[in-house]
Amino acid sequence: MKKFFINRFKKGKWLNKSNSILNDKTKMTALLGKLPIYLKKEGLKKVKEDLLLLKDYISDIVHGQYKDYGKRGLMLAVAAIIYVISPLDIIPDIIPTGFLDDATIVAWAIVQLSSELEKYKRHRNGGDTIPQEDENPNMAENTEESQMADSGLS
Repeated sequence: MKKFFINRFKKGKWLNKSNSILNDKTKMTALLGKLPIYLKKEGLKKVKEDLLLLKDYISDIVHGQYKDYGKRGLMLAVAAIIYVISPLDIIPDIIPTGFLDDATIVAWAIVQLSSELEKYKRHRNGGDTIPQEDENPNMAENTEESQMADSGLS
């Protein structure tokens, strides 16, 4: 079922709509202004923190507080928010299980954006994350370097 929702999302209007408003600060702000209503919905409770992270990520980009982002990441984050606030999506929100598809799309988007959002969270927290007391700082750097090498980003 999840693959069905994700495939429909990818083929749907949400990515195109997202791309069409990326450079319009007024439309982006208006989009984010609609989200608080949905954060209260019971069916989105499991992804509320993820939605808040996407909202903050987009808002910081729109207001120029975060500049080290990729256009693809921003487009996907915006598309996920558009999907959530759209009452007519794969499962209309008025049906009792109507937020199941919305939660699935948000969770999928978070996974797709995981490295981008980790970079954003480090920025938001004032730079690199501080290693835990029992963690060897050199090991953390090596782990990060090996992850980058494994992903082809080094």
